[in-house]
Order: sequence, then C-alpha cells, then structure tokens
Amino acid sequence: MSPMTRRSLVRAGAAGALVAVSAGFPVSPAVARTRPRFTGSPFALGVASGDPSSDGAVLWTRLTTDTLGVDPLPAPRIAVRWEVAEDEGFRRVVRRGVEIADERSAHSVHVELRGLRPHREYWYRFAAGDEVSPVGRTRTAPGFGFGGGADDLAFAVTSCQNYEAGYYAAWRDIAAQDLDVVLHLGDYIYEGAGKSDPPTATTPRRHVGPEITTLFDYRRRLALYRSDPDLLAAHAAHPFVVIWDDHEVDNNYAGLISQDDDPVAVFSARRAAAYQAYYEHMPLRRAQVNRGPNLQLDRTLQYGDLAQFTMLDTRQYRANQACGDGNKEPCGAEWEDPSRTFLGDEQERRVLRSLGRSRARWNVIGNQIPLTAIDQQAGPGQKLYMDGWAGYPVARDRFLQGLEDRKVRNPLVVTGDVHASWACEVNRDVRDPASRATAVELIGTSISSGGDGTDVPSAVLPDNPQVKFQRSRRGWVKVALDRREARAEFRHLPYVTRPDATPKVDAAFTVQDGTPKLQRV
Repeated sequence: MSPMTRRSLVRAGAAGALVAVSAGFPVSPAVARTRPRFTGSPFALGVASGDPSSDGAVLWTRLTTDTLGVDPLPAPRIAVRWEVAEDEGFRRVVRRGVEIADERSAHSVHVELRGLRPHREYWYRFAAGDEVSPVGRTRTAPGFGFGGGADDLAFAVTSCQNYEAGYYAAWRDIAAQDLDVVLHLGDYIYEGAGKSDPPTATTPRRHVGPEITTLFDYRRRLALYRSDPDLLAAHAAHPFVVIWDDHEVDNNYAGLISQDDDPVAVFSARRAAAYQAYYEHMPLRRAQVNRGPNLQLDRTLQYGDLAQFTMLDTRQYRANQACGDGNKEPCGAEWEDPSRTFLGDEQERRVLRSLGRSRARWNVIGNQIPLTAIDQQAGPGQKLYMDGWAGYPVARDRFLQGLEDRKVRNPLVVTGDVHASWACEVNRDVRDPASRATAVELIGTSISSGGDGTDVPSAVLPDNPQVKFQRSRRGWVKVALDRREARAEFRHLPYVTRPDATPKVDAAFTVQDGTPKLQRV
C-alpha cells in the first residue's frame, strides 16, 4: 500500500474536484468543508467494494473516527476524494472524483464506477482532509467475447456472523484467498441486546446496548461489526455482493410482521430504520436506496456467459410463517394456502424472467433459507422448516416449475441461515426427500453464529437421501466454476471462541455441467 503525501493529496484533490464537477458532483465551500480536521482517522470502518459489473463496481466507505460510529465529525457535509488505479502503487490512476459524505446518510459514501475494463483488478482509496484511507482492491466482472470474457471464476459463500458468538477467523481465511467475488447471504448483524455479564469462553464478545430498533441503534450495531479487523481485511481484498436475511431487522420477521407481532406502523418504522442503516453500510448502488420501509434488493449480476448471479430477497415480501413457525408437521390448509407467497408476486416474476433470459453456463441463485425440503424429524413422521421454502410449498413448487419450464441451465443454489453445512440435491417434491433432483444446493455454514459447533452429523441424515453431506462447524464454502464443472469446498474451523483458528477442507464436491448431481471428491 503506497501512502499519499499531503502534497499529492492537494494535487489529487484539485484534479478530483474538476472530475467531480464534470461528472455532476459539484463541490461548494458553502455546503462542504474540503479540509476538515479530525480527532483521528475517519476511516475506522475501512473501505469496501461491491456489485461488480463488466465496466465498474461500487466503492464504499463511511467516515467515522470511532468503531461504533457515534463520535461527532467536524461538519455535516464533508468532501471525500477518491481515486482508482491499475496498480497498487497508484502510478496508473484511471479515475478520480469527489463525493459528499452527508450526516443524513451517516457520512457514508457510495461511488458507482463506470468505464473500466472487464475482468481486471483495480486498487482504490479515499481521502478526507489530510487523512487517507487504507487501500482496497476490487475486480470487475468479465464481459462477453474475446478480451473480456472468462473461462473460470471463484467465489465465497458466507452468512451469519453473530459478533457475540465468536471471532472471524473465516474472514481472515477469505481475505487471503484468490477470489473474484464474495457472496454474503444474510445475517450480517444480529439485533439482540448485549449480554450484561462479562465475556465467557462460549460468548467471547459483547454487543453494545439493548435490542436495536432505531436508526441510531442499527447504525451503531453495523459499525461494531464492520470494525472487526478480519472482516475489514476481507472487504478490502474482494468485492462483495450482499443480501439480507432476518437479523438485519428482527428475528424471523415476515414482510411487515415482526417476531413479537408489533403494530404494523411500529414495525414499519423499525424496518425503515434498519433498511436505511443497511444501505449506508454496504457497497450498494443508488438504485438500492430505501424508500421508507421498502428497498428492492433482489438483483442480477452478470459474469459474462460463464455465470449469472441472481440474488433473492426472501424476507421483505413473504407471507407469515405457517403452523406456528419452527420445525413442524405440515398443518394442512394453512401450510398449503396458495395465496401464501415467499418472494412476493413482483419479485417472483422478475427473478424467473431474468433466469429465463440467462445465457450463462451456471445460474447461481443467492438464497437465504434452504430450498431443499429436509425432513427435520429422525425416524417416522415428518417435520419441515416452516421459516424456509418448505414452509411455503405452493410457492416452492411454482419456483421450481418455473426453472424447469424455462430450461434454466445449471441452477446452483447457494444458501445460508441454518448455521451448518449441507450439500444437497434439491428434491422436487416437498413431501418426498427421495424425489428427483431439480438443482444442486450448497448450504454454507455460519461465520460465527452458533459458536464452535460439532463434528457429529445430524440425526436426520438417514431420513434425507437428498443430503450428501452435513456438518455443524463454522466456516464458509469456496466455489470454483469453469466450463465443465462447479467445485465446492466446505472450509471449516475447529473453533471460533478463540481468534486463532485455522480452517481445513472437510469435504469437496463437483457438479458436472448439465447434471444436478453432487459427486464427492
């Protein structure tokens, strides 16, 4: 990382101001202090990039001098200079500009880059006043055809990182890997109150404050998580594509129905606060800015003709869980009610239309909650996970039928939520674990949620022939795609309650082009 001198910062700032004006980002001394003085580095939460395209990506930072994001800054509006280079030493700078960090958006900055070359590494950094951020690295997506395409790519599947439950050795491992992109499939934060007792061997870290419900609360909790050094390193090393699950707002919420059945107006205000804070802390495009309690987060990212990433939102539009939630026996009419939606009508149409038009060899579906219907009861009888797709059988059947009708090539579902690794062949019939496979699902375990975990396999495996592997350790999944096959490595940690864990590959599988079957290697 090559530091910027104060003199070069002044020159870059002047040049950047000209670029910003021409690009529609004028900077006026009347509305922004271009040389504020901070009490410490304002880049305590680091830098990040995300949502790569073939000609750009989103760059992110948030100005704050403390790791909870609560200390006051010297001005309500602060000019932040940024630059992008083809080399880590910033000798070949290809883009410069200025954005305004506004206190109404928690002094966050979202730069949408365009005009870069496909399938290339770039380095970026920010500056505010005399302070310079750490250097981040991003990578554009491949395009189509000669010179910009790709015959292989690698990505991480991650989710569920309860700060109190353990340390982030998985992120340290991810930061050191050669990856094109990182998928985060939800539960980036947890909303629960901080425990009042001191840290223990099983809960080594602590949240700050009560259960979060306000904009201030969500901002502070997100800042706490983003201050972790291993997560900071992973964000600086790779572009992320993020989607939420429930804990970014409230455990097991469904649409505008909270866990505790709060009045809709009360929960709507809480959801609006959570969605705003989430946008402020993620490398998302301006198209994802929330409108009150609504934010369209489902989207599609193209990686040439090798892969398409279709990111689902399985929280915002869904009907309430059936049968009282949890692992339950199907409860008849309520469970089978055809009006109960999982994605919402509009999102379902958008997603299936996009998948139907895909030209990609591999169609990666970023999903929060298992699509595979897994019998949760060992022995006779059947219990299904009512918070997952299996709890919405008509919507699940319609989605799988939509994939079949559109002849979607190689649907590869990647999922989080359940704090365990599962390698599955998605059973077509929700009531029959042995029914034919329609897709492969890689369910990644948690980064830290659930604590150290265990190597003891689940007792339900004999009842679920569609499940080819399961473990309850913490970690992540590394997926590599080429023209012939997908390869998945389940990388697990022996513990997370101490920070020094080293991962190992517990299992690896391949999926051949054109066949929804897992082969262990």
